[in-house]
Amino acid sequence: MRKLNKNKVCWILRECKKGELSKWQIAKQMRVSSRWVNRILEFYDRTGNLPVPGKPGKTPVSVIKEEIELVKSFKQEYGVGATNLERIMRSKGMHIPHNRIHKVLKMTGLAKNEKKKQEKRKWIRYERRHSNSLWHVDWFEYNGLQIVAFLDDASRLVTGVGVFDTATAENAVLVLNKAVLDFGVPRQLCSDWGIQDNTIKRKQS
Repeated sequence: MRKLNKNKVCWILRECKKGELSKWQIAKQMRVSSRWVNRILEFYDRTGNLPVPGKPGKTPVSVIKEEIELVKSFKQEYGVGATNLERIMRSKGMHIPHNRIHKVLKMTGLAKNEKKKQEKRKWIRYERRHSNSLWHVDWFEYNGLQIVAFLDDASRLVTGVGVFDTATAENAVLVLNKAVLDFGVPRQLCSDWGIQDNTIKRKQS
């Protein structure tokens, strides 16, 4: 129903009543499945009311008191943003999505909307001409596992990757050391300035 509005629903009901088009043809013209056409008809026949298209996206879930207290305690202890708080909490067996964490932080006055971050970002191409002049490093999650990857700016070659249960500086350094042995030492590392990446810089220096 998310692709339909009131006018399109009325058109579907009208065409079904005419009987000149099959349900498949009606669905194809509206770019929905035949199942949606059947559901609209069933709802109208059962209630006599016009089906109202639902709002796109998931229904927001209210933040509970336990989540607020948990996020506040981690924020006070580690003093980092929502993305890194999500990583830290996951490493301790707890998971709250970073956008939900940020919502709690804003509710409690521990974070605010940053206008520059909300603006649409311009596309920026990779500009380094020579390999090993800059590596990008970042952690991301896949199927419950934490993955760290190092990417060469100029060649776009993945110089190192590691899969771990937790995102820690020690694990990142293990992957970095192996990448350096394979491809040499990069002149610079570029990260999202997370806890793990900052620790890498301290250990390198």
